[in-house]
Amino acid sequence: MRRQFAVLCAAGCLGLVAFSPVLAASASSSTAAAKKPPKSSASSSSTTSTSGKAASKKSSTTPTTASQGSPSQGSPSQSSACGTPQTAHEPAPAQGASQNYPAANAGAVDVQRASQSDLKVANVTANSGWTYKVITPSGPRISVRFIDQATPSSAVHFAAQMDQAGRDIHVRVTNC
Repeated sequence: MRRQFAVLCAAGCLGLVAFSPVLAASASSSTAAAKKPPKSSASSSSTTSTSGKAASKKSSTTPTTASQGSPSQGSPSQSSACGTPQTAHEPAPAQGASQNYPAANAGAVDVQRASQSDLKVANVTANSGWTYKVITPSGPRISVRFIDQATPSSAVHFAAQMDQAGRDIHVRVTNC
């Protein structure tokens, strides 16, 4: 009886392993078909899917679908229009001391070491024509966003964090 059960379990596992690629391929092709935007004219109704279920939606312009960078799909919200980040790895300031780091052409950030593992934004200086917003004022990672007043879609992201040993500070400045 036990031998028969073991043989049945082994056969079931073998069958599952043999058919899983076939089942996965058919499941992925059906989800790909559900994500494909429908062909329609500018004045017809379209359907968009965000959770695998179709929802009817009237559109007077071209149909819209969720982009690959949308937060609903779990991908980062950073735009692909951002340039390559400028990085700097330097010795961390002593505890209680602060150091000034440039933020490209937008300004500068004074970073203070608050504890063995935490940093703090001590001061922010925006250059002429730029404004700033402190996103994360203190903690293991701090961040500041600079916005160009002449072109509000242009931004500089400043981020700094300590390494796990607390010896180095990693600064990253990205132009978007």
